[in-house]
Parts: sequence; structure tokens; C-alpha cells
Amino acid sequence: MRGFSAENAKNGFTLRAENVIMHGMDGRAQKPAKSRSGREGMIDHESEEMYLETVLVLKGEKAVVRSIDVAERLGYAKSSVSRGVNNLRDKGYIVIDDDGFIGFTEEGAAKAERIYERHKILTSLFVELGADEKLAESNACRIEHVIDDECCARWKNKINNAYPPP
Repeated sequence: MRGFSAENAKNGFTLRAENVIMHGMDGRAQKPAKSRSGREGMIDHESEEMYLETVLVLKGEKAVVRSIDVAERLGYAKSSVSRGVNNLRDKGYIVIDDDGFIGFTEEGAAKAERIYERHKILTSLFVELGADEKLAESNACRIEHVIDDECCARWKNKINNAYPPP
């Protein structure tokens, strides 16, 4: 599977997804779904979250975001991203205006922020444990889609208690 990289200068975190292995609810590894073009892609939950997170990061970098921007960032076919973005619209997470610009609904913005927060929390965990930044980012990107809210909240509290804001 092609990876992706998304720089976000505002908070200094970089997103990367490389060699993603997905796990079902039973914990067994699943093969990534293949598109008609034969390219591997993420299945529904992970894909949805990755698109939301990518739109969020792009909105931090650009004034406007379109499907083509998401496709370029992720390295996916435009047709695959178009389907994914339309699914996000159908679920009520985003709106797409007449010019093709993507905006979040309140629910979509909240979900994207929650996903990205998980990424930052997990990255900090792995860095705190001694992993280099690239390894921490790579692992955070894989785990952020499966970790539950309680575990993430516990680590966030630990970080906040260990490093209170000035």
C-alpha cells in the first residue's frame, strides 16, 4: 500500500501511513481491500478516518481543500478518493460546495479533530518511550484507528499531568 505524508507546521506533527496492516474486531489481520485498479486501499473505518484526518491537515495548510488535494496527499487514485469523499458527505461529515471545495460539518470537524488528537497522543507516547520521531509517527498512524477512547484519554491525562502547560 502506498503511504502518505502530511506536514502540519501549526503543531509540528507529521502524519505517515506506510505498510498498513489492518485488524478486524476479532484481532486477526485482514488484507487491505483492492480497488478496481488493483491498488490496495484501506477498508471503510480506516479509510474514512484517514480521509477526515487528511482534510483536516490540508485545511491547516491551505485556504481551500478539494478531492484532488486529498488524492495527491495520499497518493491514491482520484476516483477512489472521489468515492471516499462522497461517502463522507453522505454520512454528514463534510459538505462540498459548487466549486468542489470541502468543508466540515460540526460532526465531521469533531471527528477529524478527535482522530488527529489520537495521532498526536500516540506519537508523544512512542517518543516518550524512546522511539525516534519517524518510527513514532509511523506506528501512531497505524494504531490511531483501532485504539479506544478510554486508553487514549488515559495517556492524554498522563501527558498533561507530567507536562502541565506553562
